[in-house]
Amino acid sequence: MRELKSVAPCDLSVDFKKCVNQELLPANNNCTREPRTVEETTPFTLAELEIVAHNMKSGTAPGVDGPEAIKLAVKTVPDWILAAMNALLKSQKFPQEWKNSKSNIPAKER
Repeated sequence: MRELKSVAPCDLSVDFKKCVNQELLPANNNCTREPRTVEETTPFTLAELEIVAHNMKSGTAPGVDGPEAIKLAVKTVPDWILAAMNALLKSQKFPQEWKNSKSNIPAKER
């Protein structure tokens, strides 16, 4: 059996990475669909909250406020978390931090 050769990853320029990021994750997503009104939005249920928390992958975010903290909060104060999530849903205002993401696009050989 032949061994595979080790190939150095291709080097993408910072400008190219920024261009890809802007195309895939636009800052101002001008959606053509009209958003739902508050009256049309169904509040989250406790069962939905518990399912989402249970399905979150542990160890996927750095820091102390990652999925583990959310899972613990849902277990210890589920009614408070549910009320907070439904208040955010009703107001349709979400923290800017929740909308930010950092993408690391790995290079792929062609």
